[in-house]
Amino acid sequence: MSVQKNRLERGWSQEHLAQMSGLSLRTIQRIESGRKAGLDSLNALAAAFGTDLATLRQESIMTDPSPQKATNIQDRSDEEKEARDYVRNIRGLKMNIICAIFFLPLLYLLDVYISPGHLWVQYAAAAWLVAILFQVLAIYMTFRLFGIQWEQRAIKKRLDSRRQS
Repeated sequence: MSVQKNRLERGWSQEHLAQMSGLSLRTIQRIESGRKAGLDSLNALAAAFGTDLATLRQESIMTDPSPQKATNIQDRSDEEKEARDYVRNIRGLKMNIICAIFFLPLLYLLDVYISPGHLWVQYAAAAWLVAILFQVLAIYMTFRLFGIQWEQRAIKKRLDSRRQS
């Protein structure tokens, strides 16, 4: 039986269980939402429910979240990671463009001052613009060679090869 079922059978609120066990309300909420409880938390809950630790541990193991729920959590974290990477890439692109707008005119002035006959700044500007172009392609195009799906396949391949050896 789960912690939540034990609590509800007794007619206790989460706040009451938190007071009885000496745990925080947030800890009770986390345990009831399916997160694993630590040994100290399980001891406190067992004492509050008037049962032994082994029984409570067995009950909590038997009522772990379903594999479907765990998969959804994994999917959500993958989506969050991909969104975070996307935003970081956009920030990097914007910073690269700002630096180009700021530094290329300064390089042009330096080039005109140092060697007015030969404009080497055009090579720097071309290289910088090509780098920005590649950044844009990597962010906005479906040309994601090493995205999350690739990472997942590589991890699976590595784990499979280790299991076979």
